Formats: sequence, structure tokens, C-alpha cells
Amino acid sequence: MFLKTDNAKRIFLIALLMIGIALFFWDQSRIPALTAKAQMGIRTQIDAIAFDVIFPVLDSYSLLQRILFTSINWAYTNWKGMTFGLLFGAACLSLVRLIPQRSSGNIFLNSLKGTLIGAPLGVCVNCSTPIMQGMQRGGMRLESVLSTLSSSPTLNIIVLTMSFSILPLEFAVAKLLAVLVFVLLVVPLVVRAHYQQSDISQQQETSLSNTTHPDTSAFTSDEAACDLNIVAPAQTPLVKLLFATAIDYLKDIWFIARIAVPFMLLAGVLGSAVIETVPLEGLEKLPMATWSLVLVALIGTFLPVPIALDVLLVSILISAGMPTAFAMVLLFTLGIFSVYPFMVIWRDISRRIALSLFTGVIFLGVTTGYAVDYYQTRQSASIDEQYISALQHSRTTHQVEAELATFILEQAEAQCHQLTPNKDREICTRNYILHRVQASGDNSLCFGLTSNRLRNFCFQQASFLVITQDAVSSDTPAFVKKSVLPVSSPSASARW
Repeated sequence: MFLKTDNAKRIFLIALLMIGIALFFWDQSRIPALTAKAQMGIRTQIDAIAFDVIFPVLDSYSLLQRILFTSINWAYTNWKGMTFGLLFGAACLSLVRLIPQRSSGNIFLNSLKGTLIGAPLGVCVNCSTPIMQGMQRGGMRLESVLSTLSSSPTLNIIVLTMSFSILPLEFAVAKLLAVLVFVLLVVPLVVRAHYQQSDISQQQETSLSNTTHPDTSAFTSDEAACDLNIVAPAQTPLVKLLFATAIDYLKDIWFIARIAVPFMLLAGVLGSAVIETVPLEGLEKLPMATWSLVLVALIGTFLPVPIALDVLLVSILISAGMPTAFAMVLLFTLGIFSVYPFMVIWRDISRRIALSLFTGVIFLGVTTGYAVDYYQTRQSASIDEQYISALQHSRTTHQVEAELATFILEQAEAQCHQLTPNKDREICTRNYILHRVQASGDNSLCFGLTSNRLRNFCFQQASFLVITQDAVSSDTPAFVKKSVLPVSSPSASARW
């Protein structure tokens, strides 16, 4: 029988415990919750950085009240995932400590292994932080541990399905590629540049020496196992072994919780303070500049949001008219990292690694923002090229206007098809037409619209544009001339 030693029996018991914890969490919490969010789409209730609301947060409240209530709502939203993270992370520590580590010297292969471990977990980056602690303290390679941390909230199959279902295709593809670059390239390179594995091993030995566990060194080599089989020592009774394993597991829970829980609560308060001080809906008023994108990326990387909030929130912001670059930056930076793992890595592993990962997320976020904005700009330019091409082929003005309007409506439908009810879809279509009018600077699009409501709306916005431009030209100095059109927001139940 393969369970010939106490060490093997301990490994078997802890593995059963991990499977039980994971199955219970996935079946009772994670899969039902993510499935419900996928079905609701952007109709999912979002309040600041939380899904669940214990205390409604009103604008009439003082700043301290709003921060307090938002922190409580955030903690309630995350308590199930955080409980799973603590229990599973402690089990990882117990298991990894008993198994000799034979990791590859290839840092990229180790990162791939960590990614494959993290993707099925299905917890946010905050809830996977205790799991990261358990794996790292147990002796796993650091690049594997950090890849597990960031792949859990971003590469879960349900979250990926939501991304490709309710976001424009270029957004979903850009985020997926950027996440893969981060976990498979940036993480191992950061570890190689700033940390030596000998330092990691020394730190792990120091941390583990502070815990009281039975000596398992006799089971770390084949020769030692053979010697033990020859001696044939008396095996521990099963009940006593169960009791000893449970005691060690409880010690591991305390070992992780005493670090994770205080930082978790602090992260919730800090995130609530940021979101209540700098509401995300105000970011779209920033000018399109590199410093603006860096600011948006900084906020997105800092906020400790629950899993899937990035996808749902950005869908709402896109429909409300947020500029493409800003929306893409938030989509990548929200969820893949946050202030919580930053503080834990800063304290327990390396300040340089914590800063490098935080900076890497910001850099990739700004890069993907520019890339998707460039792509959509090229797409818009192709619409104008088709319009000019139609004129060159001597088509009548009426035909050109009708074809242009049809093409614009098809583009709007592609952007807004996932919205329900129909009122939200119409608002989204109006916003798309408004942006096209603003981009073209005239009312040529309006003549081809067949819907009376859309045509009247189009002419009203075009007239408003002309009036605004005339007023700016006559009354405003040249260095501040800028046409600004109001953008209506969909009636989704969200507060940022």
C-alpha cells in the first residue's frame, strides 16, 4: 500500500482537505456567484468597489461615513473568498512543506506552472494573497507563487467568458494578451532581476523555523525512506495522526491569518478612501495624455476589487461614454494586482519586487490603453474612408448618407447588443451616434437615419456642436478652445 509512512498519510489527509475546501467553495459560492454575474451582465449592482451592500452609501454622508460604509460593504463582498483563501492557503503551507520541491530551473516554466495552478482557483487577487503566502512559505519557487496570485482572478474560465461576451472583442483580446505577458514574462523577469533563490530559501527556512511541526526530514530522500523501511518503525495510530495533523493545520491558519487579516482590513479601508475621494466617473473628464493614463492606471492598480468587477464596471463605463484608452487601462489594471498583495509582498518577500510588479501593471495598462485606442481610431478612420470612396464612385448624396448611417448603426449594434432592457441599448446607440457627430463635425450622418427619434437626436447634437464651436471661437482664447458634448449615462444600477 502506498500509505506506508506517517508522512505519506499526512500528505493524503491534507490533499483530501484541500479538495474538500475547493469543491465546497466552488459549488456553494464561486461558480453560482460568477454565473449569476455573467447572466446579469452590466445590470449587476455595483457599489464603489463592492457588489453587496450592507450599508447604503449616500452622497449626503460625510467622507468618513462613506469610507466606513464602503469598507464594510467591501469586507462583506469578500468574506467568503477571503475565508477560502485563508483555509486553502494554510493547507498549501501544510502540504508543500511535506513534499520535497523539485522545481525546474527554468523561471518561465515555473511561471507557467503557477499560472496553471491559479487559473482554476477563481478568487480575486485579494483572496489569493493568503494562498500565495502559504505556497511561498512552504517552499515553492517565487515566480510560480506570483503567477498563481495574478492568474487566479484574470484567467478563470467564467471571467474570460464574461469578458468575450459583454466587452468589445478588441478589449477582451487585449486584456487576455496583456495578462499572459504579465504572468509568463514580467513576473519571472522581475524575480530574476531582484531576488535570488538562495535568499528565498533562507527566508523560508527562517519563517518556518518559527512554527512548531513534526520533523519530516527523514522522508525527503529515497535513501532515507529505504533506511526507515529496513528499521520498520512503529507507525502512529490513525486517530493520533489525525489529531496531530489538525493541530498543525490550525497553527498554519494562525500563522497566515495573523499577517493576512490585518493587511486585508487595511487594504479595504485604503481602497474605500481612494474610490470615495476620486470617483471613477470623473476620470473621463481628464485630457487624453500620458500622465492621465498613468493616473488612471495607478488608481486601477491600487484598488482591491472583487473578482469580475473589472469586466462589469468597464462595460458600464464604456456604455456611459468613457474614452477607449481610459476604459482599457482600467480593464487591465483592476483585478490583476492591488494594494493588498503589494503590502504583503513588501513586508514578507521584497520591496523591490513589490514596486516592480506594481510598476509593471501600470506600464502594461497604459500600453494596452494606447493600443486599443489606436485600433479603434483606425476603425473609425476606415468608416470615413468608405464614405469618401462612395463619393468617388459617383453615388448620389442620398445613397451615401443612407449607407453611412447603416454602417454606423451596425457598429453601434455591435457595441450595444448585450445591453438589456431596450432603453439601455438605445442610450448606448445614442452615445455612439453622438461621438460620430462630434468626430465628423457636421450633420451628414443624420440624413441617412431612418428612425425619427435617432434622426432628431442627431440633428439636435449637430446643432449644439455648431453653436458651441461658434461660441468658443468668438469668446474663448485659442489655447482653451475645445468642444465638449454631454454624454448621457445608461440607467444601470452602479455607483462609482
